[in-house]
Formats: sequence, C-alpha cells, structure tokens
Amino acid sequence: MNETMEELETIRKLRFLPREELVRLTTKLYSFDDDKLIKSIKKISGKKIRKPDSFLQKCNPENCIALICEYGSLPEKVTNVIDSLYNEYLYGVNPTIYFSQLILINWKDFEEINSEFPDFIKQNSDALSAENEEKYKNFEALQIFPEKRVIEILFQYQRRIDYVDPETATPSFVYTLEEGIIWLAKDLNALIIKCSEYSVTSFINKLVSEYFTCRVRRFTLHKNVINSVLGKESIRSGNYVNPIPEPNEVKRKSIGDEYLMEKSEGRNTDERYDRTSSFHRITGITNYQTGLNVNSSVGKISLRAHLKKSDIREWSLKTIQQVIGEMATLKKSDIDTYFKGIELGDILALKTVNNSAKEVIRDIIIALNKAKSKGILSISTHYSVEDLYLKAGRFFNFFFIPMCSSCGSISLKCKETGDFGSVLFNGRSLTLTCEACKETITNATGHFECVCGNQFEGDLDENIIAFPTQEFISFINSTVEEIELTYKLEPNEILKFSNGDFEIIPTNYKYLYFFDELPAFRNIPRLEDIDPQIAKTQISNVEQYLQEICKKENYSDHNCRNCLIERKGDCLQRIIAYFTNGELHAHSGVEFGDVSFRQTIDGSSYNIVCLAKSYNEAPIMSGGDRKYTMKKNSGLLNQVVETVFDGRIDFIGIISGADLDPRLKETIVSLVRTQSKKIVFFEKRDIARISSQYFKQ
Repeated sequence: MNETMEELETIRKLRFLPREELVRLTTKLYSFDDDKLIKSIKKISGKKIRKPDSFLQKCNPENCIALICEYGSLPEKVTNVIDSLYNEYLYGVNPTIYFSQLILINWKDFEEINSEFPDFIKQNSDALSAENEEKYKNFEALQIFPEKRVIEILFQYQRRIDYVDPETATPSFVYTLEEGIIWLAKDLNALIIKCSEYSVTSFINKLVSEYFTCRVRRFTLHKNVINSVLGKESIRSGNYVNPIPEPNEVKRKSIGDEYLMEKSEGRNTDERYDRTSSFHRITGITNYQTGLNVNSSVGKISLRAHLKKSDIREWSLKTIQQVIGEMATLKKSDIDTYFKGIELGDILALKTVNNSAKEVIRDIIIALNKAKSKGILSISTHYSVEDLYLKAGRFFNFFFIPMCSSCGSISLKCKETGDFGSVLFNGRSLTLTCEACKETITNATGHFECVCGNQFEGDLDENIIAFPTQEFISFINSTVEEIELTYKLEPNEILKFSNGDFEIIPTNYKYLYFFDELPAFRNIPRLEDIDPQIAKTQISNVEQYLQEICKKENYSDHNCRNCLIERKGDCLQRIIAYFTNGELHAHSGVEFGDVSFRQTIDGSSYNIVCLAKSYNEAPIMSGGDRKYTMKKNSGLLNQVVETVFDGRIDFIGIISGADLDPRLKETIVSLVRTQSKKIVFFEKRDIARISSQYFKQ
C-alpha cells in the first residue's frame, strides 16, 4: 500500500514537469540498460523499437511518465531529482509577472521578515476576500528564504470557480488552490510578483507597502521601455490605439508578422500609435525561444512556457533592473514615456482622484514640463471642451464667453426672452442651460445674440474658457513632487484652458487685496477688538438690514448720487462710499458697477469699481447660513465676467453681505488674473467691521 501511495505521489509530481525534463529524466534513468528500455517501450506502446533514443526524443509526457513508472523502484537520487524538479517547475506553468519599484522603503533583516511577515499576512488575509467579494480567500505565506540577491516568499491562496451544478442546474462554486511567488530585490528596491490574478497582486502590493512602510509604484511597461529592454525585433504582433486619429485614420488596429518591425507598416504603427499589448519572442531564458505577452494597461508580462522557478527569477531580476535603468534615463530625456510608464493608481497624491481625471493631470504635467523646459507658456493637450468636462469636469470652472465681432461686447441676450443671459454647465455629460429661459441649449452661439443685435460666431470650443480649481492645481504640484519631476505650477502662475490647449499665465504683481490694505479702511478696527455685543449687532445688520438697493421709491440713479449728500437710507454701497468718497450707481442697462471710488496704492491711483450683493440674495447652506456658490450666485459671476473684460476697469471690488464659497472666490480671482487686473473682497465680517464705524457717525 505504501509503495502504491509513493508511486501515485511520484506520478503527481511528474505531471508538473515539462516534456523536455521528462525526456531527460527518462533517458538518464535508462542510460545503462538499453534492453530494459526497449522492453518498457514495447510494454507501454505495444511496439518493438530498434532505436529507443529516437523514440524518447519524440515521446509525449504521458509515455515518459509511464516509462519511469515501468522502471520499477526508483533510486533515491532519482526521487530526489524528481522532488527538486517538482519544486522548480510547480510555479512555472505560463507564469505571469508584475514589476514594481519600492519608494522610501525601510528594509528589515531577513530574520525579522521571516518571523514577522507570515503573521502580518495572516492578520490581513481577510481583506483580500472582503475587497473581492469572496472570490479569493485564505492567502498565506508558505516559505520565506534568501535566494542570492533576493528574498523569496512562496504563497498560496484559494480562488473561487463558479459553475452550474449539472445535477441540480443551479449556480454553485468550488475553490481551487493557486500558488505564487514574491521576490524582494533589496539592491534594486524592487518588487517582483509571479501571480496570475491582478487583484491578488494589488493586495500583495498593499501588504508590502504597509509592512515595510513604503510606497509601491507599479510599472505599466510602456512600449518605449519594452522596445528598449526586449528589443524591437522581438515584436511579433501588437494591439494599438490612436487617442487622436486623423479623419482618415482608424482609432484602433491590430497587426502581426514574424518580421513585424522590418515592415514599414509595423514600424510606422509602432511609432505613431499607443501600444496596449504585444506578443514577443525572446531568447535568454532557456535554450529555446520563449514567447511572451505584454499588457501595458496593467504592467503584466505573461511568459508562454513551462519554466524553472530559478530561470523565472533570474530573468525577472535582469529585466526589472533594465526597466528601472531605462526609466531613470527617460526621466531626464523623455518625460512623456517616463510618466506613462508609472501606474497612475500608485501615485499617493492622486489617491482620491477618479481615473479619467488622473489621466488629465498626467497629460497636463507632461505638457507642462515639456513647455517649461523650452521656456514656452502654451501647453498642448488636444482636449476638446467636452473631453475635459467628461474626464475632469468637477475640477474645472467653465465659462461661455463669446465676443461680438461687431462691437467687441461679451454680453449675451437670450433670443427667446430678450433678457440678459448666461450659460450653466451641468450634468454628468456636458449639458448647457440658458439661465434666462431655463432651456437646454444645443447650439450656444445660435441661442444668444449680442446686445447690439449681432450674431455670435464660432463653436463651443472656440468660445469656452475654463480654469482648474485650487484643489486640482494642488494635485498637479503634489504629483510633480512625488514622482520627482522638475517643473510645477508656481504660485504666481495660473492655468487657463481654451481652444483645446492650456496656457500658463504669469501674474508677477499683487492682484489680491484685503479690504483694510486700502488707505480708506486702514483704521477700521479688527472684529475681535470691537465690543462683542456691537460686533454681533453689526453682523445681524449685514444679514437683515443692509441691502443692495433701497426701496423702489428712493431707488434711482439721481437719488443714489444725492444719497451721499442727503442720506436717504443705508445700503451696502453707501457704507463703502461713505469712507471712500465714492460714487453710487443705480442698476441700469449701462451699469458701471454699483459703487466706484478712487484709491492711491503704492504711488499709483486706481478707480475701484465694485459689484454688490446682499446677504438675503445668497442661497441658504446646510448650517442655516447663506453663502454664494458657483451654481447659485445671483448673477454675480456674470457681472464679474463682464467687468473683468471691460477695458475701462483695472481694479474690481466685490461687496457681499454673504460670504463667497472658496471655489467661487478662487474662480473670480482666476478671471481677474487672466486680464492682469486687481481685486478686493468685502465679505460679511469685513462689512460688519466697517459698519461698526459707519453707524457711529
């Protein structure tokens, strides 16, 4: 019985060996007894063979195993060889490899890793199942041992296979055992994972990152990197995509040929298209050519062969060393390939950003570094307005600003209502709504006309500008720092999108002022220096009493001008004008701000034109307070756009009884900076400080 069990165990192990090893093992086993080999061949095949060597060279795996079993009791040295080969080839059937670099890793001694890491894995094993809806379970380390330049960790896990039960015709499942290897290369600060499941490799990356307190950065294996490491001549076929094809070009194509890179079509396609995957034939792993697939989308290499574990390890170490070296070179010479060679999901700065917005950030950073290295300010990305909105719309503020070719105005008049209008951008897809008639717009330039009656020209891409939010800018700069590139956006630079390209606009001047930096308000006390009861009363005044306009019977351009001489009431504008000797303006079709005043700052005189909005016009927020936002600002943003593009105005003021949402405020500042103008904000607490002195008079 014991002998039978041993034979079964031997057969099981032999079935994990490739045909070449089985032939070699059989030949060696019978090397001193040709007669016995001939008899064994006749017994398993029923044929009398004169040249047993010839038979063995063509022998299939099952016949080789049968010949080994027919030999009888195997010598101990043979069983040892079988055990050794089994351990080598167990992990080598069409292995799939993933390469990563370890950033800021704190390496530990082997003894410490050997004693701690298995328990660490055990403690976190349930996360693999939870993150993948129980598709995988029972992940565990089997062995950890040093192997030349690396630490080798053998692991196993169970993978669920779903099927329909043939007896009950109902869905069922069973778990199968899968095995893999982790190689930690200390001298390269590198991680190599041999595993067939991408989700499991992501789990391993997380384990390594947490245990060693480091960042794991996967390589996507960009075509230029693979061409350098494996050689262009190794390519036999490829799948390609062109993100921005010409009208007569296809977006995707697949081509293949035994001599692909020797053909002009193969070379041209590989140069002009992005390569998503490819098949290669290489030498250097074994004595034979080895086929391998490269998937650049997830940085996966699949070797199409049954290989020894040691051969996989040595080839992987050699390859990742070349990849790391190539990436270091590309970082200085080819920023495009370098950045696209890094898995975006591994960039810590972009952890909370959706995948499509990550791509926009990457493209901007690449173009930004290319442009700044050449000393230019235009960044070409070839995005349309719709592309940018769909990919990263929540990180941008969009404006429809057509300019009349007749009078130069940017004021929009809705053809449906005759009222002044503007465009709202909303929805997951790019949807434009006219604020005047509330209708969805399909042709923006056709929906509006200029106040002079002239028709606007151009399409959407020609008439829309967009500004990234400060959050988006911080993502760009944090990513640049994380992957150690040279150029980022400086505090004095803003990014403007129009006509498919971005423009870097330097603003080397003081553009934003606090209200108490203006000479007229330098003696206004701080809120904390005002009696608390008075401060509370003044904030209440701003919220309940001070409006943008007076009662209708008092409200006219004549009365507003005379109000400064003969006080007829109190409004937001009058309080500001009182301290500045400014002029009040009633609303009209040719309104030039609500109040304007002149101030001398650093020896230069400025006429500051202000727009006013009361507290009660602002929408109510969740906490009960009111605040102006990007979507609900009572027309303030439209007024700002018109004022910013008014050539007569170089300094703008915003007087608001309600505070402005940070995104609205930063958008207004961006608009002001693009036209090299200045701005000052008077918000609720500022006005309360000013009114505390006003009502003393």
